[in-house]
Amino acid sequence: MKSFAFAAAIAAIALASPASAAETVKYTVQVDATWTAKSHPLDYPNDAHFSGLVGDTHNAKYRIFSDGGIATDGLEALSDRGAHAPLDAEIKTAIESGNAGALYESGPLFEFPRYAFRNHCCK
Repeated sequence: MKSFAFAAAIAAIALASPASAAETVKYTVQVDATWTAKSHPLDYPNDAHFSGLVGDTHNAKYRIFSDGGIATDGLEALSDRGAHAPLDAEIKTAIESGNAGALYESGPLFEFPRYAFRNHCCK
């Protein structure tokens, strides 16, 4: 079983202004990956990978998802195909309206614990 953990310091957005972070918050996510060539010998692709990460910092007026809510087109594309578009555009719109502060994305995750996490901030 492969496992990895990563941490990203993300600025929490103050309710008044996405430009002024109230504090820094550190999140740690651990994924225990049991999807391997050994565990799935008949259907494990040569380019096997996990979809890249996508997220944002935001105030209380914007959420990518809510419990029991209806998925946006962007969240549906991410869930179905691992596609960042149009979710990244939805986040950029929230940034432009002042309800989000930064867009965070990574490329596909091929090797653990290696990953490419980058900040795409749209101001």
